[in-house]
Amino acid sequence: MRMVISLPRYILPLRAYYLCSLVWLSIFPVYAHELSQQETLVMSSNQQKTNQILFTEKSELNNWIIINDTVMGGRSQANISLEEGYLLFKGDLSLENNGGFASTRRQDASVQWLADQVIQVTLIGDGRNYQFRLRTQKQQNDMAYVANFRTTAQELQTLAFTASDFTAQFRGQIVRDTPALSFANVAQLGFMLVDKTPGKFSLKVKEIYQTTEPKFK
Repeated sequence: MRMVISLPRYILPLRAYYLCSLVWLSIFPVYAHELSQQETLVMSSNQQKTNQILFTEKSELNNWIIINDTVMGGRSQANISLEEGYLLFKGDLSLENNGGFASTRRQDASVQWLADQVIQVTLIGDGRNYQFRLRTQKQQNDMAYVANFRTTAQELQTLAFTASDFTAQFRGQIVRDTPALSFANVAQLGFMLVDKTPGKFSLKVKEIYQTTEPKFK
């Protein structure tokens, strides 16, 4: 049974919230849909990508920031760079000093996502489990809508996310009585590693986009 609490009741210290986040992820994993090769071909044929975030221009890197557990005393390290058309998010996850997460976030809200289309992400991972996180407000510490996804080491993957894949969370706790997520309201998006496994990590994101036809066939 999932723990559900209301947003106004948050009183615990910041560190306690992130520890709860680690526990929640390990007990209640819900993963996004990975498109098979056939689905990718079907969705790509006779379709055009829209609302596309690419990493071919250096200026795109200016839209992204790093937020690690160092904000509450942790020791995880991470950085971002552009590498051959990919956003490279890499570092070293540490559980020391009650830490355990590393994240990157796109702050620019210029993309107008469409409510009735899936959001797709093409990436190359390292075999670890990550979170795709959306925010409908621009403030850094607001509630996030969270979807978990698995990566296969050194394999190009296309993941498809629907609004129902996301759970409203505030510092690792499920939040009830929240507005239903609409992609049309998304102002920020990003990726987080919080899998309780210390060590080096690497996530390469090629593109984030929607298409003119969201349905699987």
